[in-house]
Amino acid sequence: MKSTLYQLITAPFTEPYVRYQHADVLHAIRLGTAVILALLANKLTNLPHGEWTTITVFIILGLLQYQGAIYTKAKERVLGTLLGIGTALGVLWFIQNAGAWLWIDYALIGILSGIIGYLAVRKLGYTGLLTGITMLMIVSDLGHNSIGQDGIYRALNILLGTGVSVAVTLILPLKSTLMWRFLLSSNLDACSSLYAGVGHHIDAADGVMDNATQKSNPIAFPIKEVPVDREVGNSATADQQTPAGCASTYRCDSK
Repeated sequence: MKSTLYQLITAPFTEPYVRYQHADVLHAIRLGTAVILALLANKLTNLPHGEWTTITVFIILGLLQYQGAIYTKAKERVLGTLLGIGTALGVLWFIQNAGAWLWIDYALIGILSGIIGYLAVRKLGYTGLLTGITMLMIVSDLGHNSIGQDGIYRALNILLGTGVSVAVTLILPLKSTLMWRFLLSSNLDACSSLYAGVGHHIDAADGVMDNATQKSNPIAFPIKEVPVDREVGNSATADQQTPAGCASTYRCDSK
């Protein structure tokens, strides 16, 4: 009893096929665990704007189940956040040291946003999108002195949420390659059952046809009891044995 209970508890951690059978339930458990860990991380770090940690967890894990997709999403989010922080700090440095007019600052932000959008469409994709979002979180309101600091705190919370998401994924992994193998195996088993059923149906139909042909016809005679004119049969046999050039058996005998 204890071993069975132990196997039931440890199966999701040790058996890939069990994870495949209950992938949706494990995904829900993993997401809930990640949110709890994100809340605990916010409690321990006391960083401002801690809501971005849990938001990041939902963005990364909400619609993604498999490790490969989660790692790709996390990598793109980390790169986009770091690039956005670097770009925003560069903009703030330019604004503080150049002493230009406000419209020049806005023009610079607009030009950078256009460049990031172009790169997002061409190559960067989600990384470019996060770069622009992070940059605008930091420099969107240049009139407030704390906007840059708040943006950096939000970016740090995003990195923290990304780390929590990846850590939870490692504890309860769902690999797409194994899932596809199990799905292929299930489909092959279904095809085998379908093929066996069709073959059994064909064999049954052939058996019915054989039984139908083997049933005796009450009108027809058996082969051995067919009435035959034996004289006609004997004459036909004699004709087949007559040598060439003989019109009849009598003429050949006369020769």
